[in-house]
Amino acid sequence: MRVFAQMLEKLPEHVPVSDAMEAASPQEKDRWWSSQREHVVAWFRPQATRGSGAFVRLEPNLSAAKTYQRFSCAEGLISLAEAVGVDP
Repeated sequence: MRVFAQMLEKLPEHVPVSDAMEAASPQEKDRWWSSQREHVVAWFRPQATRGSGAFVRLEPNLSAAKTYQRFSCAEGLISLAEAVGVDP
């Protein structure tokens, strides 16, 4: 997961479609990220650990499939797809 997070950090920080989605419907509470890339990287990076704060787990999550399924942020997923060049 850490290597994947490092790969994500190399993607463009801002991409037009997800930026427009977030501008049209911003998260109003507890938003700490400046871009969806930052949000996605911060989600994937600690998955291989036991987590912290509200996201503590008994065992590290080493499953990319589980991590992807648990990340329930449309803007983040669209940002990921858009940054790697998936054609809308």
